[in-house]
Amino acid sequence: MSKKEGALLQFAPMQSSVDEGFWHRFSSLKLNKLGIDDSPLPIIGFYAPCSHSQVSNQLTLLAESLPSESSDSSLVPEPCSGNRNKCSVPGVLYNTNTVEGFHALDKMKLLKEEVAKIWNDIVTGKAAEDCAMLSRFLLNCTHAYGVY
Repeated sequence: MSKKEGALLQFAPMQSSVDEGFWHRFSSLKLNKLGIDDSPLPIIGFYAPCSHSQVSNQLTLLAESLPSESSDSSLVPEPCSGNRNKCSVPGVLYNTNTVEGFHALDKMKLLKEEVAKIWNDIVTGKAAEDCAMLSRFLLNCTHAYGVY
C-alpha cells in the first residue's frame, strides 16, 4: 500500500485571534444598541486557509464580524465572499451581562446544539452548497462591569 493510500484524514486545530477592533465595536454595539439584551448574536469569523504544514490555520474576529450599529440594519453581519484568503465562517456570540450568567451557561448544551446544526446542514445538503457551514464556532463572553 502506498503512503498516499494509507493516509488518514486528520483534525487540524485552528488558531484563533480577536482583533481589538472587534472588542471596540462590540462595546459600542452593547452600549448603544443591545443594552442588557443577552440573546445569542450571529457573528462571522474569517478563516485564512494555509496549505503549509508548519503554519496553523487562522480564524480571526474583526470589527466587521459584528453587525453594524446603524438602527436600520439587522443584527446579522454580512458575509464576505470572493476572497479565498478571507473566507466567512458563521458563529454565535453568547454574551452575558454578569459573571454569574457566564458561569450559568450550559456550554456543553450550546456545543451540542451547534453540532446538531452542522449535522442538519450535512443531511439537507446545505453544507455541500456552502462548506463554511462545517466550521461553525461559538464565542462565550461576559460584558460585566464592576461598580466600586
